[in-house]
Amino acid sequence: MPSISLDHSSLFIRQLSLENQNDAYQLKVEYLDDGPFEEFMAMYNKYSELFVGLFNAEELIGISFGWPLAEQFPEEKDEISLQGIVVRHDFAAQGLGSKLLAFWEEQVAKRSERFIGVGSAPGYVERFYLKHGYKPIQYLLYGNDLALAESLSAKGYEIVRTRMVEDTMFVNVKTDRYAPDVRNALCKEFDADEVIYIFQKKLPL
Repeated sequence: MPSISLDHSSLFIRQLSLENQNDAYQLKVEYLDDGPFEEFMAMYNKYSELFVGLFNAEELIGISFGWPLAEQFPEEKDEISLQGIVVRHDFAAQGLGSKLLAFWEEQVAKRSERFIGVGSAPGYVERFYLKHGYKPIQYLLYGNDLALAESLSAKGYEIVRTRMVEDTMFVNVKTDRYAPDVRNALCKEFDADEVIYIFQKKLPL
């Protein structure tokens, strides 16, 4: 497996092995979400090159992972979805997240897809992606208003896609600028549970 050593002799990044997956999933649950382990493993088994880890000696202290967006939206043939990136809090603010992301992007670049997409939490996470060349392309609004897409369309917003997950409506609308005040205003105007940015980065040929 390819790996890179970092400034500390004990720190390095490499592709995750099968034996790392339980620890990787625990980091995911602690810092990101508690989606099912079965899905996590299924995607690892299909796209193991897109699951990478940051290690301190043999201890896993960070992960970055993703898979093709076509797994969720079959019409999207040219994009890898970054599902999550985490550096354990006691190793944060040392530039390790940037190194982890760079290594993961190199893994993506070996494939045929041309774009990376990611949904971002507000605040410093957004600034992290902007710093690394990601550009806002959509707002993602979600809530329990089944007419959310119609309300947005009536106000002139360009709808990219809609989907229902149980009783929650998710609506992606197009944007081309980073404006947190607009995001917050959208959330209030349309009574959404939350509005987040979708960022995208084009990989070099």
